[in-house]
Amino acid sequence: MAPPGTPAITIRLATASDIDEIVRLRWEFSSEDDRHPTESRESFSARLAADLAAFLATPRWSIWVAEEQGHPGTLLGNVCLERVEKLARPYPRASAWAYVTNVYVAPSERNGGLGSRLLQATIDAARQEGLEMLLLWPSDRAVPFYRRLGFEPVDALELPLDRPT
Repeated sequence: MAPPGTPAITIRLATASDIDEIVRLRWEFSSEDDRHPTESRESFSARLAADLAAFLATPRWSIWVAEEQGHPGTLLGNVCLERVEKLARPYPRASAWAYVTNVYVAPSERNGGLGSRLLQATIDAARQEGLEMLLLWPSDRAVPFYRRLGFEPVDALELPLDRPT
């Protein structure tokens, strides 16, 4: 519950009209880590906007956004979910799991529960849809946040294909 006088924030599914704001948030998110962009902001923005338009046009992706009521069009955070279909088995089981990515809240809105609200909306929708599990690759700093929402470490193997061998 937000303190009295705090503006109300709506959590909702993104639409095509949110693309520019999601691009802005992704640029901010990417600018917070230790790596420096190797692509111009204009080039990156055009490329990501095209990807987001395609993502939002398919049921494979869902993007939840946080928007302050009274300030439509200005987003405060987002969470992206990509469904991964599974091969059928000869017994009942979920037909897909999901990858959670781009969990981001503007620095001015952090530590007030907005990230939890965004991610909980994603979790609730995934449960209602009957997805098998949610998977993400958090930064070390974000692990306690995800653990508070029920995520658990798992043993897994990965093969990074974008690194020299």
